[in-house]
This record gives sequence, structure tokens and C-alpha cells, in this order.
Amino acid sequence: ESLLRDFYKNDNIIITNIGQGTATTAKLIKNWDNVADFEDHDLIILMVGTNDSRPVKELSVTDYYNNLVKILDYTGSTPVVFLGITPRFKESVTGDGDNVIQFYRSVCEQFADEHNLLYIDMFNSIMNMYKNRSLSRGVISPDGSHYTNIGYKTIAEIIFTEVFLNDDIKIKPNQFKDIAGQWVVR
Repeated sequence: ESLLRDFYKNDNIIITNIGQGTATTAKLIKNWDNVADFEDHDLIILMVGTNDSRPVKELSVTDYYNNLVKILDYTGSTPVVFLGITPRFKESVTGDGDNVIQFYRSVCEQFADEHNLLYIDMFNSIMNMYKNRSLSRGVISPDGSHYTNIGYKTIAEIIFTEVFLNDDIKIKPNQFKDIAGQWVVR
């Protein structure tokens, strides 16, 4: 919110975070009517699937894809930016760690491509920060699954750069609906 307010010099920009711990795509679908009314929103930034990809949840990649389609249907005509699953590093939290995520990441890419959504590969964005040593894992995610305030700030900065500073996407607040269907940037 502060990045957008500063960038657009507009204090009326409001970001609503409806993220919930332990949420899965099935839980989001089940509780959609209780989560938020998106009719008046200009943009939805969607990142779901980390919990779906945990082996203990037993959700197939086919069911994950189908749930994403249902969620997208619920968003109506509001443009969606779709974020890929972020890295997990602790096998004790996830069973197979990042190996399992790779299957869900491919579903994310396929889903975004088939539905003409702007897709941000959060896995590679964050991994590149680790490799370049601009971030350490413990600072943004102490358990390999949940994020600290610095971690969420990092994610917000990635989104801001990829969407709002992208030369191929020139948008302003209250103009997002005018560009629905034109979200493919590679």
C-alpha cells in the first residue's frame, strides 16, 4: 500500500490482505463469500498453493488447477495478477521440500498462460535473491513456509516492480479494469 501511495501520490489507495494461515484453494473456495466483496476492487493479486502442495494435504495437481479455475471465476471481471508458489526449504515442514513444489509451479505457469494472467514467478524471484545473497532465508522465512514482515515486504517489492514499474504495463489506480485481458508479459 505504501509503495503504491508513494508512487502514484495518492493516499486513497487501499490494499486488502485476505490471506489466512493454513489456507488451501479448497478452503478459499468454501469461504469465498465470507472473505471479501471484490466488485469494487481494481486488481486482485492472488497467491495460493503453498499449502495445497504439502503432501499432507493430499491435493492432486489436477484438483489444484481446477480449484484455481473456480477461484478465477469468483473474481469476475476484476483483473488478476497471479503469483507462483514461493520456495520452501525445510523438509520437516513439507515432506519433500521444494521438489514437490515444482509440480505445482508448472500448474501455476500453465494456469496463468491459459487464462491470460500476468504471472510472477515468485519461486525464481526469491531464489535469485538468495543466490545473489541479497537475502538470507532466516530473515524472510524462519521456517521455510511462513514469512516475516521483511519477507512480506520483499514480496510486495517484487510485485510492485513486476507490475507497476514494468514498461510493458502502464497503469494507474482505477484504470486496471480497462486493461483486462491484456496481462501477458514475458
